[in-house]
Amino acid sequence: MAEAGTIKVDSAGDDVKNLLKLNAKRVKLAVIDKYVMTYLLDTDPALKKIKGNIVFNETLLEDKKLYICFRKSEKGKEI
Repeated sequence: MAEAGTIKVDSAGDDVKNLLKLNAKRVKLAVIDKYVMTYLLDTDPALKKIKGNIVFNETLLEDKKLYICFRKSEKGKEI
């Protein structure tokens, strides 16, 4: 939709900035992983005070696979 010009996109440097813009009503929505949002609202000092102002829409946009990488070392193999 952004590519087609159907919606206006306002980029941010990170998820914290996006959530702060959402709280300030500078944007109508922010795309973020549910668990990342929950973690940030619980742990980031700038977001803790606005936690009650933001709700997560449970509509799934995409189901992505996550991967994890380790150093090619004995410790990496162990982990």
